[in-house]
Amino acid sequence: MSVRSSKEVMESIFGAMGAGPRPEALHALETLTARDIMEKRFVVLSPQATIREAANIFVEKGIEGAPVAQEGILKGVVTHHDMLKAFEEKSLELSQHRHGAVSYEKEFLSLGNKRIAEIMRKKAAAFPHTSLFDTMTVMDENNVEIVAVIDEAGRVLGVISDSAILKVILKSLV
Repeated sequence: MSVRSSKEVMESIFGAMGAGPRPEALHALETLTARDIMEKRFVVLSPQATIREAANIFVEKGIEGAPVAQEGILKGVVTHHDMLKAFEEKSLELSQHRHGAVSYEKEFLSLGNKRIAEIMRKKAAAFPHTSLFDTMTVMDENNVEIVAVIDEAGRVLGVISDSAILKVILKSLV
């Protein structure tokens, strides 16, 4: 994966919208920080949680991802895409082998017992003072929809979703 600058990420967002970067949006993304828009009420998952448990929480809470922490210290983030990818990989693996229908179903369902620690992404974090531009870059580089906001000790303070950043961009355009 190539590393893209925040400016390139912004240009791709505005390009997808059929417009060039507007000064108002650029100003907002340069001056606002992770602390300014982070969600302070959020779900934290244990690395020992299973995919099944996390999926149930995501559905129940209407969220698409969550930080994974142990004793308050960030270990990674997991999203619904990570879960879907795990199921897709298992499905491809099973389709390449000859199994009976019962064996296939049993192995596929057992994936729900896999630990979140095995599928989470480990580097999707920002500090409270990180600009939204740089937060977008972290999301892009890690291909995630959420970023955990952490303090210097690695404690989770909040989360930022890509939709929260999009709201900032759209608000600056009106």
